[in-house]
Parts: sequence; structure tokens; C-alpha cells
Amino acid sequence: MRHYTVAVTEANEPVGSVMCFLVAPEHRGKGVCTALLNAAVDKFRRDGLQIAEGYPTTNPSKRKWEIPWAEENYKGPLNVYLKNGFKIHRQLEVFAIVRKQL
Repeated sequence: MRHYTVAVTEANEPVGSVMCFLVAPEHRGKGVCTALLNAAVDKFRRDGLQIAEGYPTTNPSKRKWEIPWAEENYKGPLNVYLKNGFKIHRQLEVFAIVRKQL
């Protein structure tokens, strides 16, 4: 059973996409997101994919009424991707497309 999305890039390459993370507040900052990201990357490799991709927010909106962590990091914090070998592939208005060659 797959729990991720496979997209096809402009160059017709299959890409494993990490869409979001849901980590309970009391477990944040303890490496759960990193463990989930690495598990997804390992699964992509086993499935024969060549690229892993994520979409972290890089320019969060500043709305006082929202919970900052959930709004800014539900797609995974940018620093988690960068610390695990991802690089910014493309910067969009409020988020980046980050990629890692597998």
C-alpha cells in the first residue's frame, strides 16, 4: 500500500512526493519528522524511484489567529529537508520544491 504520491516531471521522470507530516505537538522537535522523511525516502528507493520531492513553506503568512507550527510546517520544515540531503529545486511564492536524488 502506498502512502505517497508519484508525480511525473517535465523530463518524464517519476518522482516520489512527500505531501505532509502530522506530528502531535508533544512529539515535535524529537526527530519524528526526520524519521518519517527518511522512511519515505527509503520506500521511494525500494520502489525504484530516482527523485524524492517535498514542498516546505518558505514564506509563511503572518496571521495572528493561526497556530504557527501547523500553518508553516505541515509539509515539513525546510531545515529538516535540507539537513537530510534535499536541495531547493524551485522557489515559488510561499513554498519551495525541494528534491533529493536517490
